[in-house]
Amino acid sequence: MRKIVISLCIIAVLVLSVPMFTACNDDTVKYDFSDTNFGYTYNSDAGETVTLTVLINKNLANAIIPTTVTNNGTTYTVTQIGEALFAPAPDGVTLNEVFSYNNSQDETNDKLITVLFEAGSQINTINGRAFERCKSLTSITLPDSVTTIKGFAFYKCISLTSFNIPASVTTIADYAFLGCTGLETVIISASDPNNLPSLGVDVFKWYDKSKVEFMGNEETYLLIDGLNIYVADNAMLTAFAECEFSKISTFRNWSDYKDIMSVEVA
Repeated sequence: MRKIVISLCIIAVLVLSVPMFTACNDDTVKYDFSDTNFGYTYNSDAGETVTLTVLINKNLANAIIPTTVTNNGTTYTVTQIGEALFAPAPDGVTLNEVFSYNNSQDETNDKLITVLFEAGSQINTINGRAFERCKSLTSITLPDSVTTIKGFAFYKCISLTSFNIPASVTTIADYAFLGCTGLETVIISASDPNNLPSLGVDVFKWYDKSKVEFMGNEETYLLIDGLNIYVADNAMLTAFAECEFSKISTFRNWSDYKDIMSVEVA
């Protein structure tokens, strides 16, 4: 019996020793090194690149995303904006709660206003909920290196009025711009009619609480009122409008948005 008790005690100590993560943008979340504004985590590529993992300066209004960052004499390329990096998360909210699609917390990041990327940026991924509820964000221009915009990335960024999706983007995941009710202009810079970006569920919509869905009879997610989507030329307009199948079976079709698409006026 004594051996069993001792073993259980050892297990308990080991379990309690595992780091417990709280809010995604809480500076107690694990990261490898930091500067004044951000905490960085090494990526799994022999230590050549890093992800912006933690927002340390919670009062940051005009963020500049660095192209490279140096730690202990070694320079790393910054390649990802981390999950929920700028998203508000009150003390006590767990990682799973922040990423729950039914998350009901109403906190906002009212500090962040603009986001700039340094010249030569190699950011390739905007991870899930990266800018969620940044309700004062008015300006962000993604670099041409970005290939993936993940789910809820700009959820409820209600002050965004325009957004340019670079030609490099191949995937826009579920609900990426859900609730961006101020959006008036989205420019899609893709130029190859045979390689349209994959599109997630309800990317450019907002949730209408007055709607009650019953057996799929009433759509609770409506198109953002006043939104216009501009594409590069007539060939792209035709390709988007006729897109009835997606590369990823669970993703929706671009033709869902054909009624608000037109050719970009230079």
